[in-house]
Amino acid sequence: MPLAITCLVTAHREGLLAHLSLRSIRRTVDAAQAAGLDAEILVVLDRADAETERVVRTHPALRSWDRVIPADVGDAG
Repeated sequence: MPLAITCLVTAHREGLLAHLSLRSIRRTVDAAQAAGLDAEILVVLDRADAETERVVRTHPALRSWDRVIPADVGDAG
C-alpha cells in the first residue's frame, strides 16, 4: 500500500513536552491505520537541544518505519 499520510512534527527545545506531542501523534496515526490508511510519523529536529533529541529518539511512540531527521533551519514554522 502506498504511503498516504505523513504526520509531521517539528521539534526545537520542547524537552519533556515533546512526549505529549508524540503520544498524541501516535494515537492519530493508529486511528488512520485502523481506518485502512498507511501512515508514518516524521519528526524534524530543527536545532533541537539535547533533551528534546533524547526524548524524541527514545520515545516508544515511534515505530521502525517512522523517521527522525536533524535540521539546522531555525524556523519556528
